[in-house]
Amino acid sequence: MNENLVTGPDTEEGDVIDTLNGFTGSAASVVDGSPFSVIYGSPLYRDLDSGELILNDFGFPQLDPTGATPDRVLGDPNPDWRAGLGTTIEYKNFRLSAQFDAVQGNDVWNGTRGVLNHFGVSQETANEVTVSAAEAITIVNYQGTAIQDLPNAQQNDDGSYTVRGNLEDFGAGTVLLDQAYYNGATGSGFNGATEPYIEDASYVKLRELTLGYSFSNQAAKSIGMRSLDISISGRNLITWSDIEGFDPDNNLTGASKGRGLEYFTNPSTSSYSFIVRIGL
Repeated sequence: MNENLVTGPDTEEGDVIDTLNGFTGSAASVVDGSPFSVIYGSPLYRDLDSGELILNDFGFPQLDPTGATPDRVLGDPNPDWRAGLGTTIEYKNFRLSAQFDAVQGNDVWNGTRGVLNHFGVSQETANEVTVSAAEAITIVNYQGTAIQDLPNAQQNDDGSYTVRGNLEDFGAGTVLLDQAYYNGATGSGFNGATEPYIEDASYVKLRELTLGYSFSNQAAKSIGMRSLDISISGRNLITWSDIEGFDPDNNLTGASKGRGLEYFTNPSTSSYSFIVRIGL
């Protein structure tokens, strides 16, 4: 564990002391009263006392229409804890070793998902939903248009409607998240809120796996060697995480002070090696 808190001599709690890396509205920042390199950006419009979302007339979350809600700390890329587990199992001449890494409780700003949603080229925006004829009248998109009135909605033989988008209930009834929401509204990765794209980046990774075999001395000597050992090894083989589309072990700006940013980062590679050790 590594628990830390930043305080500045000339700042008050909540003040931004420095911006380390990132973009306008989504930045890794040093903020008085918060851990180092927190994710700072534009929040959804909420009631200050209860924390409940203040929805627009159609039931969608929104940015503060008054412009009075300031940017704030939205996530912490510092994990609650890190752990590693390694083990080696030997049976006769065989040897199996494995190394697992776990990082839990860290947040990330998924900028890649936000931009792909904005342009409507992500799997999320390609989803299609089918609703009954009655629901097609009551479920609306961000612009308040009912599903049955959308130009891309298709009516099926049973009277139901199929449309591209996702159904969500933010607290005032089911609504349709289509490109009206993802492209120019709250769900946009460009001009929307930062908060919807703060995600839990916890993961468990099979960091390395090695299978080896050591020939007996007699077998090695029969081919003119004192010893012979062979092994095959792989690194970064499997990652278990709720994150989709990128490796949560990565960071946009590499090994910099600014953490918790994902924006079209090159993926991690898996590597494999075959090793022969010969003793003469």
